[in-house]
Amino acid sequence: MNTSQSEPGIKGVLVDFGNVVGHYRTEHFCMSIAKHINPRIEHPYIIAGFFYSDTWKLFETGDLDIFRVFEDFQDEFNIGPNYKVDQFTRLVSKIFYIDEAMLAVLQALKRQDIKLILVTNNNELHMDELTANHPNVLRLFDQQAVSSRLGYRKPDERMFTHPIASLDLVPQECLLIDDGNSNIQAFRGLGGHAFHYDVTCPTTHGIQLDKVPAVRLNLLSELRRLGIQVSPQ
Repeated sequence: MNTSQSEPGIKGVLVDFGNVVGHYRTEHFCMSIAKHINPRIEHPYIIAGFFYSDTWKLFETGDLDIFRVFEDFQDEFNIGPNYKVDQFTRLVSKIFYIDEAMLAVLQALKRQDIKLILVTNNNELHMDELTANHPNVLRLFDQQAVSSRLGYRKPDERMFTHPIASLDLVPQECLLIDDGNSNIQAFRGLGGHAFHYDVTCPTTHGIQLDKVPAVRLNLLSELRRLGIQVSPQ
């Protein structure tokens, strides 16, 4: 990627992880789990709704561990006794992969001395996976706000204000890139700039790959509008 120095204004970019930097393979997750549900369910993607349950939210705030999550998941979907927690743990841990094109955008921003802040509703399994197998991703960020380590989730304004303040920035100097509309609205309410990275499939709750190229181009256009030049090589 070729970049040129950005104009004064945007000094920090807050970046969501799920379906922005890391793409979630919820289709694979649902189909893998569906084989162990008795009786079989007609629409496996209903399983993905579990990621919006109170149990999952408590997992993302660090209030529940994977064993309790598995118990609730078993009860919710009548998972057979032969499916064990270690299988479930591996499946959850490996549910995402890194979008290398988005990684290149972040690297280009980093070269312009723009502060990067990871702001994610996430669990410790995923953070451990990132630390072990994708340390280059985490090294890009000057600050991190991870819900499982803080005990609260977006759109709680503390997820935005605390890491911004730690870098001596204010919301007006920052852009949030997030796939959650409620998070976008919360950050705009603080006076910040926001781009809705709208690539989440309403059926599977995972990545809708056919939307990604156009949405990424729209993001680059928004960055240019804000005085940040990031162009593919």
